Amino acid sequence: MNKQQTNRSPIILTLILTLAFWGLFSMVGCSNSEQEKDLNSEETSISHMLYSTSKDLKQHVFLEERLDEKGKPYLVGVLDDKLNGALKDLVDAYNADPTTESIVTREEVRFDLTEGLTELCKSENAFSSTMEFLSWCGAPAEIEYDRTLVADDGSVVQTEGVSANLGRWITNFNFVTSPIDYPYRRYIWVE
Repeated sequence: MNKQQTNRSPIILTLILTLAFWGLFSMVGCSNSEQEKDLNSEETSISHMLYSTSKDLKQHVFLEERLDEKGKPYLVGVLDDKLNGALKDLVDAYNADPTTESIVTREEVRFDLTEGLTELCKSENAFSSTMEFLSWCGAPAEIEYDRTLVADDGSVVQTEGVSANLGRWITNFNFVTSPIDYPYRRYIWVE
């Protein structure tokens, strides 16, 4: 081996190692970019599902990124305090509603909205009991006045048994989580 070849060997070796590390780094960067795309797509899918079933509920479920045992990121839902506190009442009201077809449990809904949120968004789960529950939360509440009120001038302000949700702006979620207690008005579920 001559002196010129000996001087080039470390340079060539450094160049080869640099290219190898750069290639490996590029592959990792590409993988992270693909993972970011997957997470963004998943986040969009989850947000769309929550918004389309219950706009009110979407405000109370936040997404958090976690890593699985292989280091791959995935999304879970985190319920805020209002939803956590109201979940029992929402599930009880849903299960008591004669128009609903399935029964849900608080544990099932909580799991599906947290750890199972990604699975819930898949098309094969479109008709699951939790999806029916979410749709019910976003549906207009079937409520009526519980009594007739007459103003001082003799005009009828509200009539017992008449729909109290004519504008359809009060959802089941709103009605259960923030009951409307105006001084002279009370609403009840339609039976």
